[in-house]
Amino acid sequence: MTVEAFGTGNMKTLGPNDFPVEMHTHVLQTLVAACRRPYCPAFWPPSRRHTPPPAWVWSEHDLRKESLFPFNAVRVCTLWRDILAQIMDCWDRVVFDLSKDPTPLLDAFEWSRKGPLGAKVEDGQLEVLIYSPSREVESAVEKELERKRVQVISKALQPHVHRCKSITFDVTYASSLPPTSMFFLRDAPHLGTLSLTFRIDDFVDADIMEIHDEGRLYDDIQLATSFPKLSEVTLTGRGFMDLARAARAHDPNSEWFRNANFGNSHCHLFISHFEFTRDGPYSFFNFVSYISQLSRQLFSVHLRDLSLAYEYTADTYILPPHYVLPKVTGNIYFISLSDGFLENFYAITDVSPTSWITFDNCTIPENVQPVSESQLRLRNMVEKETDADEDGVSLSLRRILSVWSGYELSIETSSAFNDALLRWMTQEDSLLNHSPTATDIATGTAGANTAEAVDDLNRMLGRPARAMPAWHMTMVSLHDCGNFSPSVCREMIQARSEIVFREEARAGEAANNANANVNPVNNNVDEPYQDVLSELYVQGEAVPSLSEEDKEWFRAYEEDLWVHWMVRLKFVEPGMLPGVIQFESGRREDF
Repeated sequence: MTVEAFGTGNMKTLGPNDFPVEMHTHVLQTLVAACRRPYCPAFWPPSRRHTPPPAWVWSEHDLRKESLFPFNAVRVCTLWRDILAQIMDCWDRVVFDLSKDPTPLLDAFEWSRKGPLGAKVEDGQLEVLIYSPSREVESAVEKELERKRVQVISKALQPHVHRCKSITFDVTYASSLPPTSMFFLRDAPHLGTLSLTFRIDDFVDADIMEIHDEGRLYDDIQLATSFPKLSEVTLTGRGFMDLARAARAHDPNSEWFRNANFGNSHCHLFISHFEFTRDGPYSFFNFVSYISQLSRQLFSVHLRDLSLAYEYTADTYILPPHYVLPKVTGNIYFISLSDGFLENFYAITDVSPTSWITFDNCTIPENVQPVSESQLRLRNMVEKETDADEDGVSLSLRRILSVWSGYELSIETSSAFNDALLRWMTQEDSLLNHSPTATDIATGTAGANTAEAVDDLNRMLGRPARAMPAWHMTMVSLHDCGNFSPSVCREMIQARSEIVFREEARAGEAANNANANVNPVNNNVDEPYQDVLSELYVQGEAVPSLSEEDKEWFRAYEEDLWVHWMVRLKFVEPGMLPGVIQFESGRREDF
């Protein structure tokens, strides 16, 4: 930084040291104040007699902006760096752009802890971001340089992990990510978010991963157990497995998974991008065991872009007799998983979601297990010729709806939701298909899909011998599903209602017969086996519009059926707001 001073007959170039430190300090303090704004919560509890003074927050929320203050100013000169290091308001967030030398900022964690007169950033307020710019940017970091810079930053960060509110690593190469265990070496009472992600997977096979793993000594690692505010953890599949290996090195029985406190059971775990091996430390079998133990401490488990490094067959794992499948609980999300991964997962896992289960861009396998949770969410279920029966019904949707006994069905952006599926949903199946799990194979009962076995499964599900698909479904929500006809949707609703009404009539007649055994499950003649659809919610650009005949039909059913049908217009005239065509009947007046 230089300034040219003009005088009489001469010109002098002034540097930073030619101005008093007080002037530099005043300029930088003014910049700090200009970059922050007061913030007050919109609502304070009535019990608060006095509203506290507003908190000061940063005006700029884009932490990846190249001109982000004070990180741009720190790199101007050593003097500015030293002055800013004494201003505590600057260091409640620390950002490293990996395309730049991190050295000037490595002490930022210490600056936030040791300020003048004992001032410091309060524990739990420190946000950390380490990122590589997109590959399209000229300053993109090369692989080896990125790895070395991450190592240096991680070493400086580690003593301060327990003080952090959030930590995010977003790098280009998977091999650059720090070991996951470093964030769990000490109780972290304030840590709320931990995210370790990459854009390019430079691990090509298990051998390379093992080579990369040399030098990591898990035997000397003992993990902490208290992370009460941890609400979101995003890891690669490898990062999760490395954390599990670190836990098992000190505790072979993996008690750490059962004892660790992750957000008081309100934590969301995201695991993505990995190809599991059949054997060894990164085996799929080990993964299922780890996720089963940890899921009990979680609110939700999100599995995305995971696959197998081997071809799965039903006898891939030969399990001992009376083997108990490990249970995975919490709310479960399956997203863009390979067919083999999902089939293998169901074969050796007891999938027991807490409140809902989501399938997003997945082929649902034949061995999908019965689902009794209230909500089933299906997204991006694409219509494929290879995944449809001779009538055009999606096999994936058919498999899951045949074993789902919940109440709320949500389908989004799915061409597989078509007229053929709607017609199939009016049928009463006499048998419930059930594909074998690894336990069935181990016990020699894999082929026992007999009428007796199906009856046993029906009793377990509370399902009658003959029932509609999704027999307890009372609500359907459709978003951007345009591959169906409103008229066929009406036929489905009416046909399902008639089936339930006939069943209720038969139950009423049987109740008058003292010798009748009406309900093979609980003998409760007052409770019908199946339910009618009472709510229909349709919305999006792709959804079909209702004809006047459709509207009149829905109005005729408004005593028993609430309908909300909204079509967003794709094309509007310039200057006009996006419009909607909306229809409602049932609970509220049509408008």
